[in-house]
Amino acid sequence: MRFPGATHLVILSRGKAAEALRWTGGVLERLGLTRNEKKTSLRNARRKENVGEYLTPGNNRPWEEVRDRLNQKLKGWKGYFNLGSTERAYRAIDEYVEERVRGFLKRRHKVSTQGTREFSMKRIFGELGVFRLRGPLGDASS
Repeated sequence: MRFPGATHLVILSRGKAAEALRWTGGVLERLGLTRNEKKTSLRNARRKENVGEYLTPGNNRPWEEVRDRLNQKLKGWKGYFNLGSTERAYRAIDEYVEERVRGFLKRRHKVSTQGTREFSMKRIFGELGVFRLRGPLGDASS
């Protein structure tokens, strides 16, 4: 039996993804449903390589282009995983992005310090326009 309303299934797990996938398969089977094996995969949401791809030392593209590609990835991630309690995950991603952007800009502008004054969180997510998963600075969710 096909269930036309369910085209995607996302399972968020703390290190037990394979077990969760097997359990879900058993439940679907008991309901007379199947999942598409070709479209099923396990992904590690903690790895965040896609963020790092845009912030490599050899990336000489204009900041606006780098920022826009990074924002596109972050907005897509937020839209896809905007389920359940997201505060801790969004905080971790925002902190990771802030750190990576600061490092990228620090290298690009040859800043010899840690760069926190030149590239503060407020500047990164404000003036420089990097998308913040928890919303703009100053929101209640900050």
